[in-house]
Amino acid sequence: MNKRKMHVIDTARELFIKHGYHATSIQDILEASGISKGSFYNYFSSKSELFQSVFSSMFALLRERRDALVVGKDLKDPTIFIEQMVLLMGNNDKIKIQELINDVMISNDLELIAFIKNFRYFMIVWVNERLMDILPSDKKEHSFDVTLQFMGLTHMMFEMNRAVNKKYTNEEMIRYALDQSLLLVQHSDVMATPLFTNQDIADYFPQIEGGIDNKRRLTLVTMNLKKALDTKSNLSEGDNDYLTKMLFFIQKNILDENFSDDFIFESFTLSIEKVLHNKEIEEYCVYRTFLRELLNEH
Repeated sequence: MNKRKMHVIDTARELFIKHGYHATSIQDILEASGISKGSFYNYFSSKSELFQSVFSSMFALLRERRDALVVGKDLKDPTIFIEQMVLLMGNNDKIKIQELINDVMISNDLELIAFIKNFRYFMIVWVNERLMDILPSDKKEHSFDVTLQFMGLTHMMFEMNRAVNKKYTNEEMIRYALDQSLLLVQHSDVMATPLFTNQDIADYFPQIEGGIDNKRRLTLVTMNLKKALDTKSNLSEGDNDYLTKMLFFIQKNILDENFSDDFIFESFTLSIEKVLHNKEIEEYCVYRTFLRELLNEH
């Protein structure tokens, strides 16, 4: 990524954390970063787009640190999951992520709100996948119930802990929330079926956008992937430009009924993965899965 663009992102991050999204103006960002208005709009179409780049860059780094904790470790070990959650929640406190999210969610910017909702979706999916690693094989069908209870309990405990001047450590609260949530599956025989299933996670994605159509969903997953790619320093400018053109070509043409066979899907994904280097990027996995769904529908 262009060094000056990255400088603007870093500067804006500090301002957003210190003052909030709405209280930080484009003029504040121009003065703090030392760039002209023309340069700003050459990099970003709006403050909203800049915020999304800031948010994406923060969590790209955080995901790398989170995933590094499991290298060479047993994914079934709850302690490893607790360490990952302590890392995530500790950073949330440090960069005031919940305050930033709350600030954004009261805006009238529907695209920005959708961006934040997508972030929450990715978090739910990741927690569910990690709990699937931990749960016994005969209890995995209850993973979404456990996920919702764990995330809800964790959120409320963190809110209460702030109100009482942080009486407990993050690790103590996360460990307690996980232990209590896992108790749910020990008594899952009381319920004939889970309250929610893993399919509900897939159904949740379009619902959070108010029933958006495939065209809008494709725009969102493409946008999220592009912003993730912008934070990858191992991509050359040429590779980044190539991927951008490929993604926009797909976005423009994929809903055409002529693009409906496996050969087209494989050609698209192989072309992208040829320069992507890491095809396990979360945003790309979501993108690839949705692309497959679109083609199957046709």
